Amino acid sequence: MASTIKVGCRLPQGIRLRVFEPGKDAFGENVLNEIGEVALAGSGRHVAAPGGLDGKDDDGVAFTDADADLWAKWFKQNEKSDLITSGAVFEKGKQPKDDPAAENEAAAQASTQSQAKRRP
Repeated sequence: MASTIKVGCRLPQGIRLRVFEPGKDAFGENVLNEIGEVALAGSGRHVAAPGGLDGKDDDGVAFTDADADLWAKWFKQNEKSDLITSGAVFEKGKQPKDDPAAENEAAAQASTQSQAKRRP
């Protein structure tokens, strides 16, 4: 049995994350072959009644069980996309925005670097 992880989605309508691998067609041309997809449930925040719907936490996030290997491949192909950098899609427990200490540490480092550049 394949292992699964929880993937969070803050988009109201959800999203389908498609995973591709390079290959060749019958004529030897380079193509991308779809090897799978992860259909993430949406938060439904724009239509949800107070209290939300099943599977949602208090932050308007819907979590979906996803195949861990497929998610890892999709993440590797898309780690710099706006979906990831904005926090709209993330693996549960691996989102920097969920950790206030990490945010404070990053802000302190930026401040220290800025002050170091100003010194003669």
